[in-house]
Amino acid sequence: MSVNRRKNKFLPFLLAVFLLNGCATLSRITKTDFVDKKRHFSATLPIDWMRFNQLGHFFITRDGGTLNAIQVFRHKVSQELPTTKKRFQEGMLPQDMAELERDEFKADPQVGTFSVSKTVPLNVSGFDAYRMEYDYILTSGLKYKGIAVGFLDGEWVYRIFYQAPAQHYFEATKPDFERFIETFKVLESKDKEKS
Repeated sequence: MSVNRRKNKFLPFLLAVFLLNGCATLSRITKTDFVDKKRHFSATLPIDWMRFNQLGHFFITRDGGTLNAIQVFRHKVSQELPTTKKRFQEGMLPQDMAELERDEFKADPQVGTFSVSKTVPLNVSGFDAYRMEYDYILTSGLKYKGIAVGFLDGEWVYRIFYQAPAQHYFEATKPDFERFIETFKVLESKDKEKS
């Protein structure tokens, strides 16, 4: 199974398996300033969270992948989404991107119930973006809350997710995500060329 192609929502459960098998490494975050040259962004990271280093996307957690996670995916707009096989398109409006993301969640077989509580426009690093707040229940019965943020940068799409169990963990670590989004910057073209 390719973790690089698997969507964000249920990766925390896969990570538990990887860690047990020694397939992923993690490092504790000790510095707030962070630059991800591979995914072309910088952001302020929360101290004492942990970053998984051997995944195809950016992933951090404070208490463990099933309890809270911030993830960043950057891929070509032409890449199919794993569940619906739909694709983003260059020039797509943020609200249309949010609908595509909603459809991807709803189509996931691990989701028993999924609902969007709010979708609003947002500016991220100078880009028109959407912010979608949602709730879902896994088929196992565990209730989660999450926030999805997405925007286009030419032929690239950025998809940023925060999620945690609805009880306690979501509100406890949400401020860390809000700071992450507030400080999220797409690297300048000259920085992209160096990576």
